[in-house]
Amino acid sequence: MKNLIEDNLNKEQLTEAASIKSVLRLISEGTVQNNFTEKEKQKDFQNKVQDNVPLDGINDKLSIIGSKEVLDSFNKIKLHKYDQIISVKDIGQVEFYRDTSTSKYEIKVDINSDEGEHAYTAKTIYNGSEDFLDKIFKINKFANFSLELGAEDMVKSNLDIVKSKEPEKTFRFRLIEYEGEAYLRAVVTSDRYKLYDNNIVLYIALAMMENYSVQRHEKFYVDKFNITDSKMNLTLISSEKKKLSGNISISTGVNISNSEISDGSVRFNFVYKINDGKHHVSAISKEILKIDHGWKSDKITGELKKLDGLNELTDGVINAVRNASLNHKVTEQVLFTIFRDLSGSTSQLLTGYKDKFEALKNNIDVVDNTISIFKLFSLLDGVVKDDVSARLFIESKFNKYIDQLGRLNELG
Repeated sequence: MKNLIEDNLNKEQLTEAASIKSVLRLISEGTVQNNFTEKEKQKDFQNKVQDNVPLDGINDKLSIIGSKEVLDSFNKIKLHKYDQIISVKDIGQVEFYRDTSTSKYEIKVDINSDEGEHAYTAKTIYNGSEDFLDKIFKINKFANFSLELGAEDMVKSNLDIVKSKEPEKTFRFRLIEYEGEAYLRAVVTSDRYKLYDNNIVLYIALAMMENYSVQRHEKFYVDKFNITDSKMNLTLISSEKKKLSGNISISTGVNISNSEISDGSVRFNFVYKINDGKHHVSAISKEILKIDHGWKSDKITGELKKLDGLNELTDGVINAVRNASLNHKVTEQVLFTIFRDLSGSTSQLLTGYKDKFEALKNNIDVVDNTISIFKLFSLLDGVVKDDVSARLFIESKFNKYIDQLGRLNELG
């Protein structure tokens, strides 16, 4: 499903460094609007995160170029997002409808005030309907089965039974305000205050990489930034280029990804950017570290120490890229292997691109070929460059191909 709100920034748009104060403000962001106790719990968790991941900046600004625009983008999107603690008794009328774009059943739910008066209506989006039906009422599968049979009244009857049995039970409704309407993007238990939302993750990422930069005397810049109303993807690249064979150079860095509406992990992956003077290709390599959404803040410190392995990963990928001989011309075997892998992929992220990949393959004359392996990667990257999810998938494929080519060349 398309995101309601999204912003994409590339290197050309990322030119300024954020102030230390603006980064520290991230850690004080709150989402709960209507419950003082939950606000205080969330604040306490945020303070513990800051204690465990202090920002040791030595200047008024970060050394990370592009971080100001990243914060501006985040602050623009956060204005549309808020949480409310809702009692089951305050859930009013529920209506079901089928979204024609996804064929899924979505929900329109009335939320009442403490006085029992209608406050607002919210529509479910993303996995909001599943959360609403499963986490509050435990009937998602039953509800969808009944709706397919046209038995909506049976579903509503079950909702009413649960509402009468547990009227005071509360849940956190994660909401988006967009074009005058409220959308329910997720439901979590009201005591789930350890939320690694994008403000927390962005703070950890910038603080961690700033501290690393100061300690290692190595500056980083923001290469790409994508943020939606629920997800975030940030790529930081070292300003230091390492020269390889011919005109090929490489820079390394970290990709940080997070989703506020899934019970997964914050992930930090090793990334690298290869340049031949005219074109560049990015690749996503190994996971450096991850922070599970259920972790206590004090567990973060030990995990972040894994960032010290960046130098070792850099040495390994330099050897792999050098052995892959990216300046060499694409052979028929290499072309066949790569396009067979892309065509055979079952990932839904490549849906809609396979015909374009096939057209690209047919335009390459292997017999009278002047395209290098690096140029092929650049062409493939161009096919998906405007689709963040597909591009990230392709970048992980590039790392796989580089590793395979390096191993083949080592064997001779």
